[in-house]
Amino acid sequence: MAIAILTTVLPGFRLSLGTQLFAYVVICLSANLLFGYADEIVLAQAAIVGFGAYGFAVAVNAGIPLLLAALVAIALSSVGSVLLAFPALRLQGLFLAIITLAFQFAFSGAAEGWRAVTGGLNGIAVNSLFTAPVPGMEAERFWFLVAGLLAVLVVLAMRRLVRGPFGRGLAALRDAPEAAAALGMRALHWKLVTFALAGSISGVGAVLLVGRTAYVSPGSYTVQQSMLITVAIIVGGVASITGSVLAAFIVVGLPELLFALGVSAELTPVIIALAIVVCLRFLPRGIVSLPGLVERRLRRAHAKGASS
Repeated sequence: MAIAILTTVLPGFRLSLGTQLFAYVVICLSANLLFGYADEIVLAQAAIVGFGAYGFAVAVNAGIPLLLAALVAIALSSVGSVLLAFPALRLQGLFLAIITLAFQFAFSGAAEGWRAVTGGLNGIAVNSLFTAPVPGMEAERFWFLVAGLLAVLVVLAMRRLVRGPFGRGLAALRDAPEAAAALGMRALHWKLVTFALAGSISGVGAVLLVGRTAYVSPGSYTVQQSMLITVAIIVGGVASITGSVLAAFIVVGLPELLFALGVSAELTPVIIALAIVVCLRFLPRGIVSLPGLVERRLRRAHAKGASS
């Protein structure tokens, strides 16, 4: 209901920013499924989203109906993610991070160089998306409404998923892999399913990002964007639905804040590094743990005051 009301009252710029925020809620949930719940350090989240974004743009320009084009995007992001599941079977930690980072660089190179499909540095315009499929409705309002509803649905689905048998299975494989194997849990099966699911969720986010701008280019799916998503999850809260939502605010809000403050884009990596250091030092479980931390300290202070 709130999303529907906001759709009618927000101005165009706010609608666009809101659509971007909802899209990154979905994308950060996908990234946290791998990074947090499955304990897989994947530094190619932007590439996974990019697979779906380019697939959606090409499909729509080819005249494929919007819903089918969205399914193409979801499938391609899922395939891109599954490709990373195989090295994840043998590699962990830093080694997996390096492999996935190389995958991200390869994607960026292909997006810039494969001009016949991706348009190279010029990207792909999807002019038909400037018109909403709902008669009488502006495209910006349509995509805001769709993005908001999908973000809510994905949050609810993820909450149910990680609290159910699937989430408990991931926790077992993450925390006690030998015991999980002894119980008959096949790592290959679980990793393939997890990476495919995370990729599918990223594909939903990709559709929303392209719908928002009616455009896709290599500059939106870079190594820097993958790093920003990862850092945002660490700062927001690893293995947390709420942390993923906070991460989306960081991904969307941090560049806007730095721009408003007149901070050079070249300093962004430095600020990101400082954010990680500060978070790991004072909030190792992310911003999501801050209320609990404050509550515990207040209880200690109250207990000391009562004892004295």
